[in-house]
Amino acid sequence: MTRASLKAYLILILLLAVAASPAFGSEKKLEKWLRAGSWAQGFEYCDRELVPEVSRRPDLRNVSTEYLSRLAVYCAALASGKGDELSSGWWWYTAASLDLKTAENLLPEMRKMGLLQTLPAARNQGSSYEPKPGEEKMVRLLSGEIVPGTPPKPLTRLKAPDYMFRPITGVATSAVEIEFVVSRDGVPQQPLLLDAHALPVHVLYAYHYFSAWRFEPAKVNDEPVESLYTLSVSVQRGE
Repeated sequence: MTRASLKAYLILILLLAVAASPAFGSEKKLEKWLRAGSWAQGFEYCDRELVPEVSRRPDLRNVSTEYLSRLAVYCAALASGKGDELSSGWWWYTAASLDLKTAENLLPEMRKMGLLQTLPAARNQGSSYEPKPGEEKMVRLLSGEIVPGTPPKPLTRLKAPDYMFRPITGVATSAVEIEFVVSRDGVPQQPLLLDAHALPVHVLYAYHYFSAWRFEPAKVNDEPVESLYTLSVSVQRGE
């Protein structure tokens, strides 16, 4: 076997291995659960296994926003079928942030299945606020108004999952900044992408990571209020 033939053979073996990888079956799994109405099983997969599986793909530099948006729409639909509107809304906003056109094109199909009948309202990015030393604490309301009060506070800073730090050839760092609504119950909702110096998969990682955070809600006049909050994640990784 010549060197060229050996190289072609090794490439073929690699491609076959990649095609057989469980991570490449993510979309098919989600479609199967949607067709079967297996809401709980599909939602469990979205919540715990989907993102780690995607992170094991060997072609992460080439994973498109369109593909990831489809996965997020399917997860939103499965959560909708399960009756978890909070998770459904987060996944829908994830899909829209990744590729709005893809998300909207899939919506009629999902609604024919009786899913995603009600979506969380669209919202605009809030106004930024950088408090100065000694300045009274302020709260950013959903209206964009900035008022005196106690801003939301993370109750637990969750450790970033290991897959966020895995080496990717040619990618030494990634940074993603997201703004979301903190509800009166301290739950993050309606995330919007503010900035990303990262691959599309890193945006998916960040959305999934921040969805599990919980907060002490903002207070104005000692009463809990919905507010806007911004978080960013920056990762240094080996090449």
